[in-house]
Amino acid sequence: MMRRTPARRRGIGRMGANPLMRSIEKHHAGESATPATYGGVLFRTAILLTIVVAIGAFSYTGVVQRGELVGGLWFFLLAPIIGLISVIIAMRSLNLAPFFSIIYAICQGVVLGAISGIYTLAFGDGIVPTAVMSTFGVALAMLFLFRSGIIRVTSRFRKIMFVALIGLLLSGLIMLPLFFFAPQIFGIEGMMLFYMAIIIVSVIVASLYLVIDFDDIQKTVEAGADRQYEWPLALSFIITLLWLYVELLRLIAIISARSRR
Repeated sequence: MMRRTPARRRGIGRMGANPLMRSIEKHHAGESATPATYGGVLFRTAILLTIVVAIGAFSYTGVVQRGELVGGLWFFLLAPIIGLISVIIAMRSLNLAPFFSIIYAICQGVVLGAISGIYTLAFGDGIVPTAVMSTFGVALAMLFLFRSGIIRVTSRFRKIMFVALIGLLLSGLIMLPLFFFAPQIFGIEGMMLFYMAIIIVSVIVASLYLVIDFDDIQKTVEAGADRQYEWPLALSFIITLLWLYVELLRLIAIISARSRR
């Protein structure tokens, strides 16, 4: 088997602060007899997405048609925690990544299916298909921007996106007490505008994180890393895609509610 060129090895060092990318560098990417491929990542992404959609459809039907949460309220509340633990394990253990990636997809299917059902009951049948089509439309647009080189993922870009993500998390924490006290100060309309602004920023940040996922996939394949990394890469992409879907669902709901006034 031919050794990887020094140029490819140097490319690993530029992968940035992503823990998965540091793991590839640590385990000497370029020496695998079974390297990761784009097709492999795509296949695993399709598996996880299929699980999310199948479980989500079942959960969605339970809410819309029967008014029931699949697994009950406790499972609905615990599923995000189980999903988070599954992501941490999948990113840290390549051997366990397939199993825990699937667990994450199941948990997210239950939660997102229920949330989608609730939004459907509140805003009509068209909101979920609109959010789904918008999500894949944005993903394709981001892929085009990445492949064309219009958006380049540099270390500075990654740092800016990380800061933006932290800012969004802090904004979410701030919003909770504001919902109780700020309406008397800023009014309901002012609070809704602030909330909508946060969601718009969230949509933008989630969209740009897709570009980071594309860059991680490209660098991993070009570095010749082992195909075990295909599962964590697929999982990372699914996490971002579902995040984008939720933010678009919230944004479309707000626009729909405001248009009815």
